[in-house]
Amino acid sequence: MKFFISVFLSAIFLAPAVFASEENHVKVIRQYSGSFLTNVAGSSLTRPPYIQAIRSKDGLEYLLGGFEKLKNRITQRRINKLRGQLKKLDFSKHMLVGVFSQPMDNYKMKIEKVVKDTAGNAIELIVNYQHQIKSNRIPPKKSIHYMLAVIPKSDYPVVLMATEMVPAKSKKRKAKLAKLITVTGRLMALRGNDLQLVPVVIKRGKKHSYYIRGEQTGKLEEHLGKVVTLQGTVSHERNSPYEWDLTVNKVVKVFN
Repeated sequence: MKFFISVFLSAIFLAPAVFASEENHVKVIRQYSGSFLTNVAGSSLTRPPYIQAIRSKDGLEYLLGGFEKLKNRITQRRINKLRGQLKKLDFSKHMLVGVFSQPMDNYKMKIEKVVKDTAGNAIELIVNYQHQIKSNRIPPKKSIHYMLAVIPKSDYPVVLMATEMVPAKSKKRKAKLAKLITVTGRLMALRGNDLQLVPVVIKRGKKHSYYIRGEQTGKLEEHLGKVVTLQGTVSHERNSPYEWDLTVNKVVKVFN
């Protein structure tokens, strides 16, 4: 009998500790996500998002009005659509917590959960975000990405707990071997010590000229102004829509 009494008393004292460790989740009624296009082009360094709590219609209009200053037609259409979606939101019962990125591209966010902190004095928004810096030939315009969550109205402050998610490493592709080509053209001087090879016969869809740079130019200077046949490889990095870099392996023929 003493054994059962002691077990019962132990259960009474241990139970509060178990329940205290459980997170107090806040119900997310609805979520909205999207982006507002800016007029700024180019990639940027990774930066964490920021949070904003909206507890009234005036607060919502103030927020949307700030984005309307971007003066972008696509963004204006998206703002109007979001304004329509939030038109019937009852701010006497609900509020919005929003997460916004700085203007950047290739950015993703996800609200994992909304909870009250352990002390019960604040609402914590648990968010994961991911940003990839890509090298684009023509950088896209940056966007302000956002996520809005509708939750029961509260006077508690809202705190953002943001964690950056590192993208999984993609499988490395095998490097392509540079294709060996033979081209016949007139060797001409270019700015500095560089040379330019202008093909005698320009085929449809082919490049108009080739750059020859670096130490190899010294071996070719004696053929300047002549028509030559060169063998080499072409780089895949374009300096302009009409020119490629040519790394010369050997001089096949010099025409007099």
